Amino acid sequence: MESRSKALWIALALMTGCTAEPGEESGPLPLTGGGAGGAMSATTVGAGGMVANNVAAGTGGVAGTITNAGVGGVGGMMAVAGNYAPGGAGGMQGGAGGMGAIGPMDQCKAEDAYKPLVPRPGEKCYEFLMHDGDGTSKFMVPEDESYNELFFEIPWGADEVATRYGMILDNVGVLHHWLGFTTNAGVPGQVDRLVTGTQLGENATLFGGWAIGGCNVEFPPNMGLVLDDPGKNVMFQWHHYNFTGMPQPDGTRIQICTVPSSERADLGSVTWLGSEDLGGNGYLGGGMPPGVESKFSGTCLNETAEPITIVSFLPHMHKIGTNMFTEVLRANGEIETVFDEPFSNEYQAYYSLSSPVVLQPGDKIRAECTYFNSTTHNVAFGQSTDEEMCYQFTFAYPAGALEKTSNFSLIGATNTCWGD
Repeated sequence: MESRSKALWIALALMTGCTAEPGEESGPLPLTGGGAGGAMSATTVGAGGMVANNVAAGTGGVAGTITNAGVGGVGGMMAVAGNYAPGGAGGMQGGAGGMGAIGPMDQCKAEDAYKPLVPRPGEKCYEFLMHDGDGTSKFMVPEDESYNELFFEIPWGADEVATRYGMILDNVGVLHHWLGFTTNAGVPGQVDRLVTGTQLGENATLFGGWAIGGCNVEFPPNMGLVLDDPGKNVMFQWHHYNFTGMPQPDGTRIQICTVPSSERADLGSVTWLGSEDLGGNGYLGGGMPPGVESKFSGTCLNETAEPITIVSFLPHMHKIGTNMFTEVLRANGEIETVFDEPFSNEYQAYYSLSSPVVLQPGDKIRAECTYFNSTTHNVAFGQSTDEEMCYQFTFAYPAGALEKTSNFSLIGATNTCWGD
């Protein structure tokens, strides 16, 4: 009878965690540590808590992802009380998970993303009306698809840098995108209609842009965007898309806000990443074949002796673009994904980075555009919305550090980087 009772006690002990025999005092069981939080990584998880005799262990933390923080582990379970004394307490809850890895944040989801810009303390904001040549009346958008350019005198001083830019949109239904350049071409007040859309030979430097669905662009508080000194002109190149059957008026106003350069610790600029070679010349049978997915990319090397810090991206494609992917190829062989977002021609958002991407000397950054050609014909690079583009506009500092003046661009921009 005694051996049978002892066997029953052993079975109960295995289930409950109580180790004292009947008639003996049951000492407290050891505490069990909860699992550690997820590391700052998309793969590493926290370790589970150790088993306290037969008490369940704590669980491991959940890994961080590109955009989400890791989750702390769950503590060990409470031991069942012994005959004469309480059982050991379960492990404490695991620590908080590590922060997620570098990830993009869609600025167009912010509450004030589409509101007109109002000067903040210390800021000046300049406004450029899209006019019809007289400086006051609305620009008359031609029928069909067209590129049109408007020139303005540079209003800011030599010591000013941009903090943000935005738009007060008017006739949105006939707008596709605009690019803002400083250029040696034109004269203030000049309006050029039905242009080819290239700035070849004009020493044009891009400073900003917008496309359908896009919003205001704001730079981090430490960075100001370098603007060319007075002496060149501001030119806004518009891609219009007017299929209403008649010319349409548009009085959109573009706003640029600035502060003295001394107010910003870091001075940055925008660089065109991506590619203009999308399978060759469409007029010679090249381009992306119908009915299949295609991918094209361009790689940019940090060939300077200093780190380059990337703070934001503005991807741009046309109708058949489906995804923009960007990765950093470290000089030591490591690869880091820094941007991987679906693309829509109707919603071309601006993305800031929760943590800046730092390119060390010798590192490369590669931007890859994905397309699905749902048409019945080849689609190649071109200015029309029915053709395609592959640009990952990249805002970074120091200003000009990513640019390759030796690059050739069909658009004629001087601040591009691809082909490394």
